Amino acid sequence: MENKQKLGRIITLTAIKTLIAFVIIAFFACLAVYIINPKFAAEVTGNIGWHSAEVNCYELVYARSKSNSDLYNLIVKMDNTKKYAKQNEYIDKLTSNDKYLEFCDNMNASVVEAFNNGQLAKNKISLIYGINEYITSKKIINLIKMGKYEDAFNVATASINTDQSYEVTLYYYVDYLLSDEVSSDVCKNYMQKLLDSSEILENLETRYDAMDTGTDQNVARQIVSAYSKLKIRYTQYVIYKKTNSDMAADAFSNWQTAQIYYNNMIK
Repeated sequence: MENKQKLGRIITLTAIKTLIAFVIIAFFACLAVYIINPKFAAEVTGNIGWHSAEVNCYELVYARSKSNSDLYNLIVKMDNTKKYAKQNEYIDKLTSNDKYLEFCDNMNASVVEAFNNGQLAKNKISLIYGINEYITSKKIINLIKMGKYEDAFNVATASINTDQSYEVTLYYYVDYLLSDEVSSDVCKNYMQKLLDSSEILENLETRYDAMDTGTDQNVARQIVSAYSKLKIRYTQYVIYKKTNSDMAADAFSNWQTAQIYYNNMIK
């Protein structure tokens, strides 16, 4: 009986030692992959839902390359971490780069190329096009999530000078103010501030009138333009509606007309 108990303890200890050895080996193997090929490690960790580890991998990738594309990928991957302040630090680093606008142009051009090659559907191109718009709106929404409402307002209103063609960053700001994460008082306050800043609405209308729809052959530009015009009309309507403006009814009609036009474009 005693020999059986001793044998059982030996087997148990051996199993524990084997498990510990396996864990140690697995740890160093993972560490080696992380150091040698962080992009592959990021793909693996992302697939199994380890978002913090995935971001750590992308941080190493960017630290080595210092490229705008890797920094952009890092910013995108941080969406799942809720590290709003850190994500905004990376956004500021990207937008302050002297080749940032060139990077946005190249990214947008690749979206159009994918559409022209049949790799992107009509109802997808306008949702992906506009890299600077995405980056800036991400910063604004992060500021709102952190309760920095005035900073968010300042970045949103400044976007009328930093937006590129077909971008309507203000649309995402206004739309997020309507979310459940923002109190009705905060929403109404900043909608009123937008209305009182007459240059904001004037700029939207000017951009709407001047927006180039392109030629019949340039379908990509037509779709992107139609979507941008839709966002302008929606933004105007929400501001007027939430401030009880007499302009709300006409703005709603204009928004619906723009929606119908865009829907027809992407059929």
